Amino acid sequence: MYGHSASWGGVILNHWGTLTVTNSTLAGNSATVDGGAIRSDYGTLVLANSTLSGNHASGNGGGRSFVGGAPTGTNCTLSGNWASAGGGIHNYEGTLNFANTIVANSTSGGDCSGSASGLIGTNRNNLVRDGSCSLGGVNFRSGNPQLGALAFNGGPTQTMALLGGSPAIDAGDDATGAASPVSGRDQRGVARQGAHCDIGAYEYVDYSASADTIKRSAITRGDATAWAANCVQEHFRFIRGLRYVRAACSLPVLRRAYYSRGKVESKVQVASLIRE
Repeated sequence: MYGHSASWGGVILNHWGTLTVTNSTLAGNSATVDGGAIRSDYGTLVLANSTLSGNHASGNGGGRSFVGGAPTGTNCTLSGNWASAGGGIHNYEGTLNFANTIVANSTSGGDCSGSASGLIGTNRNNLVRDGSCSLGGVNFRSGNPQLGALAFNGGPTQTMALLGGSPAIDAGDDATGAASPVSGRDQRGVARQGAHCDIGAYEYVDYSASADTIKRSAITRGDATAWAANCVQEHFRFIRGLRYVRAACSLPVLRRAYYSRGKVESKVQVASLIRE
């Protein structure tokens, strides 16, 4: 959702309603009052596996603005938003619950702000660059999350990739990342992986891993279909009793098939593709 504008909530105005937003990108939107992308008034709002970037408000909450209610954000990336107060998030009289979320690079208004009556409930494994909204934080981090520009990194929506060395890599809460609505995937549909899931909407993949490591990891996760389907013209050999497939596919082909696209594109079962 790009380039929308309104007085309240450039894209979404949730007034006493119940709304869940997942696997979405809201970018370049604006509000002449509050909530450059989202404004929620005393409603129930759940935002998960989503990216908010380049949104702005003349008043509060360049990315998200809340009045009352108990808004929830999990595995989201908010970066490059701005407002008079709360460039990323502004919480007025609500109880903010957020986990595995990046809020960073707000060009004005600070990353996260709230009124004296704005409370923080859950605050787990978040990374807020300027250290704001740290009250009650568990495994709370500040500093530069090292994000790439908003771009198509696989999947149907634009995302902001974690760059190598980002402090958000393997720093998320696994229980949060595994539970619905994140459900063990990132915004693109790529499996959450590594020692721990990552903070933010994008899951980092180490392309320096060897071909065998990538293949074994793919089979173990049950995602073999994607690269197997893309390599169907190659020679396959299944080694029974072991949880990996040896293939003549080159490593770049495997990478494109899996991680660049970020989703399984064929429903053909692996077994039907294997030739003895």
